[in-house]
Amino acid sequence: MGRDDLDKLSSEFDRLKKENERLRELAETDPLTGLYNRMATEEKVTARLGRYANSCIIVFDIDNFKHINDRYGHLTGDLILKEVATMLCYVFWKKDVIGRVGGDEFVAFVASNCTQQMVDGKLDQLSLHFADIGRRCGLNFTLTLSAGISFQEKNDSYSDIFSRADGKLIEIQTKKRLARQMQNEDADQKSEMSKDVELIKTELREGNAVTGAYCQSFEAFKHIYRFMERGIGRSGINTYIILLTLTDPQGNFTPLPERTEQIDELDQTIRASLRTGDTYTQYSSGQFILMVLGTSLENAYVISERITDSFVERVDGSNIRLKYDVYPLEPVANEKPTAKKKIEK
Repeated sequence: MGRDDLDKLSSEFDRLKKENERLRELAETDPLTGLYNRMATEEKVTARLGRYANSCIIVFDIDNFKHINDRYGHLTGDLILKEVATMLCYVFWKKDVIGRVGGDEFVAFVASNCTQQMVDGKLDQLSLHFADIGRRCGLNFTLTLSAGISFQEKNDSYSDIFSRADGKLIEIQTKKRLARQMQNEDADQKSEMSKDVELIKTELREGNAVTGAYCQSFEAFKHIYRFMERGIGRSGINTYIILLTLTDPQGNFTPLPERTEQIDELDQTIRASLRTGDTYTQYSSGQFILMVLGTSLENAYVISERITDSFVERVDGSNIRLKYDVYPLEPVANEKPTAKKKIEK
């Protein structure tokens, strides 16, 4: 066999290998969302079970998804499913397993030594992102999710850990359905005007309020900032803005993979360190902006120091620096330049 024949065989082998890889990927992928399908999800999770002591599985379901399809059409429903898939891939890590296992049912297997606090933080992020997805897709109500969680137990199979999480999901959905029924029964007894008022209050009220600071998307934070800017001259409430920036010892952003994990830890530190009435947002891949209300300049620096110290305790701080800038929020009519003091630790 000559050299040309060998080259042809090698080329054909490579082509067949690529084709097999393509077919395998198609067999594993949900065609709408690009996530793992039900069978591939089970296979990937099974392969990771037992690698970490505290892995967990989260089973998600979009609340009232049938209502969305019926009222807004299946195209909107499909768009929401794809947006949810993209959001799940953003919130969780690459080593985790993300799959669509039913019509509006998703699975996230967290392949690490996770804690309940870590899982709660992820669910808080998901709730905020879900609300943003609903608004972007034109829903006139807040898009929410239900989630069942189960941590890995000894000798668990995929069926074991999934069934426990799915059972908890069903319990949560049942409670929500009963609550909606009771709410509807109460609403039937009120006047039309009262129904309108209650609907408005429900739409405006924060659902599933979590402890700690009030995390918002950057666009929502801008509106809050401008609202406070308009009213601060009349209310007299002292308000300070804190910019937190993650860098390496040379003042540069850390590499993106490390930064992603660091910013997640900083997010949880901020939430736990601020009061419920304070708000914050992620400004860039390595920065957060905080708004603290009803405090003094001295206390704003105390808050910044507290967050810095807590963050350093959570991570290996030898190659990380957390810089903070503090400045007062001033009335919109005040055009005098604001002095800004920078402190680095």
